[in-house]
Amino acid sequence: MNPPPQILHLPGHVDEVFCVDWSPDGEKVASGGKDRLLKLWMN
Repeated sequence: MNPPPQILHLPGHVDEVFCVDWSPDGEKVASGGKDRLLKLWMN
């Protein structure tokens, strides 16, 4: 089975990303990963 296609590239993590969530208004994205970092992007 092939993985789904990449729909967005958000640089910043140096290891696997475990979770991603969007704000209700779609303006912010948060991600957390194996590198123990929480990243927040704003449109």
